[in-house]
Amino acid sequence: KITEKLKTLSDSGLYTDIIDFHSANSKDLSAKSLFYIGRAYFMTEDDANSLKYLEQSIIKDAKDTEPLYLKGVTYRFMGKYEESVSCFKKAIDLNSEESKFHASLGDSYYDLKKYEEALAAYSMATSLEDCPDRPYSMIAQVYSNLKENDKALAAYYNAKSNISKETNSYINALYNIGLFESLKGNYDQAEQAFEELLKI
Repeated sequence: KITEKLKTLSDSGLYTDIIDFHSANSKDLSAKSLFYIGRAYFMTEDDANSLKYLEQSIIKDAKDTEPLYLKGVTYRFMGKYEESVSCFKKAIDLNSEESKFHASLGDSYYDLKKYEEALAAYSMATSLEDCPDRPYSMIAQVYSNLKENDKALAAYYNAKSNISKETNSYINALYNIGLFESLKGNYDQAEQAFEELLKI
């Protein structure tokens, strides 16, 4: 079956093979097949063709969140943040339990400098299962941008306790805890954070 073949190629990262394959088999493709083709174009940085096939996939199956989400990601990479917000909101309407949809909505709002909306989206992401690390860090970043240092510090502590120690986000949280604690004159806490940072 075409869809299964495309999924196998997609899972293997063989995106140019998908593009070559579909050129010869472009008639009557299922919504999922169109999604895999759109994803292949996205992965090969052909945004125009990615959007074209993702849109066709959405038209065939308006209830599948994957093409909507990837369409939003594509628009965001293109700097079309309002369009990406619209896609992520539609994906959330279909499945509000998916943390990455809220996280990506937060990123688009952040890009638009709509910080209150970004905070709401990131907070929603962190309240759901399988939340990626980024929203925890971004909540702190938003508070920092708003010059709300106490809230930023609390958010960095929250990020530190919720994200993997093996990530750059953890290092970033530690560094900022040290920075914000020293700005408050809490040198013992700052030193503690910087000492942990040096051990990584």
